[in-house]
Amino acid sequence: FICLQEAQIEDKINLLLASGKFPNWKAVHFHAKTQGHELAMLWNSERMQLTDQPRLILLPMLKGHSFIEYAFRMGGMAATQRAAMTAQFLVDGKILRLTNLHTSFEGGYFHRRKQFKFLSQALRNEPVESEIICGDFNTPSYIPLMWRLQQKTIQNIFGPEFINATPTLSWSFSLEIIDPTQTTAFLAKFPLWLRKLARSRMDYIFGRNLGNVRGELLDLSGSDHRPLLANFK
Repeated sequence: FICLQEAQIEDKINLLLASGKFPNWKAVHFHAKTQGHELAMLWNSERMQLTDQPRLILLPMLKGHSFIEYAFRMGGMAATQRAAMTAQFLVDGKILRLTNLHTSFEGGYFHRRKQFKFLSQALRNEPVESEIICGDFNTPSYIPLMWRLQQKTIQNIFGPEFINATPTLSWSFSLEIIDPTQTTAFLAKFPLWLRKLARSRMDYIFGRNLGNVRGELLDLSGSDHRPLLANFK
C-alpha cells in the first residue's frame, strides 16, 4: 500500500490506475486544501481487501493564528484543520487498520502532542488486531537531536506495542527542493548549501502486532519530503 499527504494529484493517480499498468490497485482520496487534509491511500486489492468505508478523524485545531502562519505570510487564513484518514483491510485472513496521518507544523510541539494524544485515544476506542500509523507528522527538528525528543514523545503516546520502522533515521525532510507554488517559495532565494543544512525528521511509520519491521528512506527528488519504505514480516 501507499499513503500520500498533500496529495493534490487525484487526477494523475486516477489516470495511472486507468492505464491498466496496475490492474489490481485501487485508491481513495480526501481533498480539502483549505482545511489541510489532502490525503490519499492506494492498495493492491489482490492482497488487501477493503472492509469498511475509509473515514477522516479531524484533529484538534489551533484557536486563532500561530506565529508560524504569520511568518510565512499566511495571516488572514483560518487555523488549519488537520486530519487522519483511516481504513480497515483484510490481509491474510486478519484485520489490519491503516491510518494516514498529517499533523500540524503550526502551533508547535505542544499542539502536535495534543493531536497525537487525540488520535491515539480515538484509535484505542475502536481496537483492532493489528495496525499501521504513518504519514507526515510535521515534527521540525532543526536543533541537534531534537528529532530524538519528538520521536520519544510520539512513541510514549502511541505506546511500546508500536514499532518504529526507522528509529535511527535523523531526517526525512529537506529544503533542497522547494515547491514554487507554496508559501515557502521565498526560501529558494537562500543558497543551496544552506538549505541542505535545513534537514529535519518529519515522516514516520509505526506498526503494531505485525512482527519484525525493516524501514528505510528513499532519497528521491520531487518533494521536500522523502518517501519512507517499510516491510513488515
